[in-house]
Amino acid sequence: MKSNINLNWLKLITVLIVLNPVISAQAQISSDGSLSTKIITTDNLNFEIEDGNPSGNNLFHSFNEFSVPTNGSAFFNNALNINNIFTRITGGKISNIDGFLGANGSANLFFLNPQGVIFGPNANLGLGGSLVVTTAESLKFEDGTVFSVGLGGTNPLLTQTAPVGLQYGTNPGAIVNQSTYTPPSPPLPPGFPDAPPPPPSLPVGLELAEGQTLALLGGKIENTGGYISAPGGRIELGSVATNSIIGLESGAQGFAVNYQGVENFDDITINQASLIDVTSSNPFLPSGNLQIQGKNVLLSESSQISSVTLFSLPGGNLVLNASESVEIIGNSEGGFGDTNLSTSTFDNGNAGNIEINTKNLRIGAGGAILTNTLAAFNPEAEGNSGNLTIKASESLKISGISPITARSSLLTVATSTNGQGGDLNINTPNLQLENGGQISARSTAVGKGGTINLNSTTVELNGISSDTEGEIIASSILANTEGAGEAGDIKINTDNLTIKNQASIIVSGTSTGAAGNLDINANNLYLDNSASLRAETAAGDQGSINLNVAKDIQLRHQSNITAEATGLASGGNVNLNAIFLVGLEDSDIIANAELGSGGNIQIKATGIFLAPDSTITASSQFGVDGIVQVNTPDVQLDSALAELKASFVPTDQIIASSCISRQNTDKGRFVVTGTGGLPYTPFDPLRGDYGLTSVQGISATESPNSVLPSNQEPKMTWQPGQPIQEAQGITVTSDGKIMLGNFSQVATVTKANQLICP
Repeated sequence: MKSNINLNWLKLITVLIVLNPVISAQAQISSDGSLSTKIITTDNLNFEIEDGNPSGNNLFHSFNEFSVPTNGSAFFNNALNINNIFTRITGGKISNIDGFLGANGSANLFFLNPQGVIFGPNANLGLGGSLVVTTAESLKFEDGTVFSVGLGGTNPLLTQTAPVGLQYGTNPGAIVNQSTYTPPSPPLPPGFPDAPPPPPSLPVGLELAEGQTLALLGGKIENTGGYISAPGGRIELGSVATNSIIGLESGAQGFAVNYQGVENFDDITINQASLIDVTSSNPFLPSGNLQIQGKNVLLSESSQISSVTLFSLPGGNLVLNASESVEIIGNSEGGFGDTNLSTSTFDNGNAGNIEINTKNLRIGAGGAILTNTLAAFNPEAEGNSGNLTIKASESLKISGISPITARSSLLTVATSTNGQGGDLNINTPNLQLENGGQISARSTAVGKGGTINLNSTTVELNGISSDTEGEIIASSILANTEGAGEAGDIKINTDNLTIKNQASIIVSGTSTGAAGNLDINANNLYLDNSASLRAETAAGDQGSINLNVAKDIQLRHQSNITAEATGLASGGNVNLNAIFLVGLEDSDIIANAELGSGGNIQIKATGIFLAPDSTITASSQFGVDGIVQVNTPDVQLDSALAELKASFVPTDQIIASSCISRQNTDKGRFVVTGTGGLPYTPFDPLRGDYGLTSVQGISATESPNSVLPSNQEPKMTWQPGQPIQEAQGITVTSDGKIMLGNFSQVATVTKANQLICP
């Protein structure tokens, strides 16, 4: 037993010996003697800082080291006429601040320590002005004066002018924030001992007075579970690399940072349920602005960056710039919430805008970038949501759903009040939506939904996910309304658009609001495996689908292009313009309605092929059917059809037997616009309007694969009542000739270089 006691004492003594230097270092604030800085403490826990060197409204301090112990304090006892306090730490040690840091009056505090700064869980602020924490080596002023850490114990030239820039050294230290400081709960009202206790205070972390700037400007920036609050002010998080110079600009909200001269940045991490917020609770002060600038920026693990508009003044903007990448990643299993970068409004003030500039943007596991209007306090509020702008110079990938809430990873602009939704603008060469990832513009009330504008070289939507109850969540681009407000439009400009494995692009109105339009300009459009383009409405006006495709539109394996209306609503129109339109394996083009009129389908294509199990339909179950109109462009007369002269299949018979017109009842009209006066075969005279009143014969030799000699008349081999064969193939020759025929006819074309369909 005695041996065990001695061993335990030995362990305790060892711990005290190891910890004592650390505690002493964290608790130490000392002057370096270069300025008139005076430090007063009676307990090595609470420090009062006096004197220093004033110059006009500026005050300069210089420290050998500066750390505040847990629950300790450091207070600058400056004169009230001081506007700016400039401090430098020259001793080469990291500053650990885990207590109170404050100053008199409304003075701004500039804190320079090139070695790094760590704000612990108990760090809190008592400043009337702004706070700029930096690991730069020197601070530059308007008149050229430099306040530098590298001067050590020498007397600097002091100035009355404003700071304009920061100069970093060869290895700028990191800035870490872990503060979750919670103010004490307010006391019970005097004289009411039985009154219910007031609600507990919420964590604020590093919080400034209203309308001020909190800037963390270092090498790496790590906000690890920490809170940062600048109500109605400005938050600047900047991470720069070796020998960088950044600019400071004073303004109404303290200081803004200019990175125009910076060539290399460093990384910023915001994780472990961090909260960064610029919301104002003052009805006379708008919510603030936030700028994040780094190399690789990560927001993850239920962390939130937000600006909320609570009253009638507009909210501030969120700008995130990363020279390499931005990742917005939701939580893993076991977390408690989603990860958001957001601006919102609850009232008549507009929400702020969001702008992301980077090479590569990835959103995953339920992460979201969003701007919206919220109806929690005032459903009739008229504040608009902000605009969301994404510029990803290499790629944008949105993938997966949250394992906690089953929310899609998404970009969204939304409104649930009378205010309008903002626009969502995306510019990137490569966009991928996978496993339930979504881009959306939504309205759930009276306000009009925003418009999605997408410009990308390649767009691919692929696959689905499912929530814990098995509900399918498709990868999708969606503009919809669930209320009386109109839905916004979707406008896509791309070279190649691929939609597959149940993914979809949808404009819809599921209540009384009108659906928007879906406008796509592309070189190629490919839908596969139950993929869809849809325009849907329940009671409002129906949106249209407009596809302007320079080359091919292909639908395969139960894919569809659908404009559909339920109830009394009329179906929207489908307008397709392409070189070739191909529908295979039970794929459909539909403009249908229930009680209202069916929509119209207008197709302009050089070649159209539908497999027997695929359809083009414009109908109404109980109302007036729509119209399907097919327009074919003019062809040249320079023997374009010479190679099939003897076995030519007239368009009359193609249409008459095609699945396009195979109906049991007489529904609607099917209109084919011909070749502007050309005969339908090389052997026919010029005619007028096209009609489907009779079936024409096929001129051919006894052998359908042979070519007639020039001196031989064609023989009639088909008689009324005999079956008419549907065209089985379409091919293009090397010189651009387009031909339809059966298998044997197509096979005779020895110069064919592209078989469009079998």
